[in-house]
Amino acid sequence: MKILYLSGRGGELDQGLGRHLQSRATKFGGVAFNDVTLSHSFGDQIAAVQQLLHDDACDNTHLIANSYGCYVLLHALIDQPLMAATKVLLLSPLLGRTHLRTQGFSSRPPRLKRLDAALTHGLISKPRYLALIAGADDPICEPAELQNIAGLLQADHWKILPKQGHMIEHDVMDTVLTEFFAK
Repeated sequence: MKILYLSGRGGELDQGLGRHLQSRATKFGGVAFNDVTLSHSFGDQIAAVQQLLHDDACDNTHLIANSYGCYVLLHALIDQPLMAATKVLLLSPLLGRTHLRTQGFSSRPPRLKRLDAALTHGLISKPRYLALIAGADDPICEPAELQNIAGLLQADHWKILPKQGHMIEHDVMDTVLTEFFAK
């Protein structure tokens, strides 16, 4: 099975979830949003994902994006050709502003207005199958926002996982992946 992976901020393709996905794939690739990739402009990050999709997304490809990787992917899909043969799973997606009041942290990702407009006007190509998954206790991805975005993207499946945070536990993640690969 062919798997493409877009890591979260600071992630690697050969560690954590990337390593697990690689062990399940017959062909594996992706973009790691590590310090090197993040040192490039946001436009260059989008272009790297678009190039990956152009080169490697074909029949029976499973694309899994995690956290920040979801945000970049959504930008990469604006006004792009339909990914009719690709199945996409967005895990703990970063979908916009983040406010963690208890930690005194606030974040506004780049080009948020562009993404909001693209979602509102239906400019993001829907893949053959699209699922969004997040934990109920995820401070980055609020359940109401996940449900809203799932509706705007016409997702085939979305789910809030009880008792899970931004980092989904391994056994729960394994179940999520098994169900996704079976679609």
